[in-house]
Amino acid sequence: MSAGIEIAPGLWVPESELEFHFIRSPGPGGQNVNKVASALQLRFAAATTSLLDDAGRRRLAVLVVLLERLEAERQAVPDAVGGDHVAAVREGGVEL
Repeated sequence: MSAGIEIAPGLWVPESELEFHFIRSPGPGGQNVNKVASALQLRFAAATTSLLDDAGRRRLAVLVVLLERLEAERQAVPDAVGGDHVAAVREGGVEL
């Protein structure tokens, strides 16, 4: 395949399934921070790709739901304990 990106030996993502966007970089920067779109964002619509069969799409949908639940629980932890519990654990201030 010529027009695409090889992501593993023999596995290519067609360029037609990729979206490229220049965005403002979210991190710290110099004089151009929040002024110039200097970061490149690459998007790939895995749910609609021709590379997955129906079983692969179902597994992907389940994975997305699980990741959304995990993120919701992660965000709820600081609220439930009245602070940034994860940071406190990392700093050794909380015993589990």
